[in-house]
Amino acid sequence: MIRMVERMQGKPLEDHGLVEGREEGSEKTKKIKILVADTAPLYPPLWGGPRRIFDLYTNLEGCSVNYVGLNVEKGFKRTEKKVSKNTLEIIVPPSLLGLALRKAQRLLLPGLTFDLYSYLFVRRDRNFKKEIRLLEKDSTLLVSSHPWSFPAFRKRKGPIKVYDAHNVEYDLMRQITKDRTFTKLISYFVKRIETAACRESDIIICCSQEDKERLSKSYDVAEDKIFVIPNCTDSDLFRPASTYERDEQKKAMGIKGPCILFVGSFYNPNIEAFGFIIKELAPKLEGCTFLIVGSVSHAIEGFVSDTAIPSNVKVLGPLAYDGLRKAMKASDIAINPTFSGSGIHIKMLDYMAAGLPIISTPLGARGLGIEDGKEALIAGPAVFHDAISRLVADKESREALSMKGRIKSLEFDSKILSGRLQEILFKNCGVAPQETLEEPAVGEREK
Repeated sequence: MIRMVERMQGKPLEDHGLVEGREEGSEKTKKIKILVADTAPLYPPLWGGPRRIFDLYTNLEGCSVNYVGLNVEKGFKRTEKKVSKNTLEIIVPPSLLGLALRKAQRLLLPGLTFDLYSYLFVRRDRNFKKEIRLLEKDSTLLVSSHPWSFPAFRKRKGPIKVYDAHNVEYDLMRQITKDRTFTKLISYFVKRIETAACRESDIIICCSQEDKERLSKSYDVAEDKIFVIPNCTDSDLFRPASTYERDEQKKAMGIKGPCILFVGSFYNPNIEAFGFIIKELAPKLEGCTFLIVGSVSHAIEGFVSDTAIPSNVKVLGPLAYDGLRKAMKASDIAINPTFSGSGIHIKMLDYMAAGLPIISTPLGARGLGIEDGKEALIAGPAVFHDAISRLVADKESREALSMKGRIKSLEFDSKILSGRLQEILFKNCGVAPQETLEEPAVGEREK
């Protein structure tokens, strides 16, 4: 692995302007400067990508973090704000080219569930590149969260380049686009961008051992350059609700009877799950109320189907932390009926942290070390509604799943995993002790 200390030829990082020196009493302390770039607003984190970034990087100690993102909403103006004690968020609008390409996508490719410009062309965006170029020269670490922003970094020696891989993007894109004729071209460019991020970065961070092996094999990169940092949850923010709290929240939301929660962003695997809920689950479980939280609600407008939304489905849309916690308090069970996708689902970690009994497909529970019947119930599509019916009627099982799931979630607490990330990053900046890092099994709690 390429190390910063090798690049610096043994000179202190301060000599290169890559570490801030500041006086605290009589001691001089070091602060690492990190630039994180992605193609979405960071705070409040409304879906998995921003959640991973916020939970991991805002918990880093001894660092200052600048986050640069893109907001594609019409009329958006540049914003700059402090979102944590160590993190400054800078969000820019797309350039005129971006606005034109996004308009073309809506006209020519109305069925795409992702923003093509943010994925393939953000590296060409003048506003986005300007912010990155201003900040990268003084940064110790350049982090491309997803591969899309990686080509915007200058190809020069100096800062360590980190690729934080949320998925194996080429594999995921082929699932999303179904290998249709035109979208094969999209997949081709996705693979080119992901190849560059994997091969030109100095460190790769990924979400699971499976992703690590797949990235190493697909892009011919050494496994010792890749570290597994799973997605995480905030076990202090999300906590189990008491029976009284649940009853009161149900009253406040006008919910009677069992309440089933699904959280998802506007993303093909979640859209498929939403369709499964409204077509298969809700009609068979009329006595239950299904709460749908997240931008997957946008799928109502033509992506799920023209099927009417059943009366026992409440679509709440994207919610910030406070709203999400209220929805969790009102819920008796959480579900994850996803049948495609990759990586570790943050929703599963939040469900467990909140003490919600979970029913998931095998794919939805991947990478978490979950045992069927212990931390969650694992069910395929044919028996999913039966699993809900049985769990609704079995209070003892719900309580057991809640307790064991909560314990499991502590292995993925954001403070623990952020500490692990900090150890990796600091070591490769020549700041932390240089003892060998051994890769823990995914889901293994730090001792």
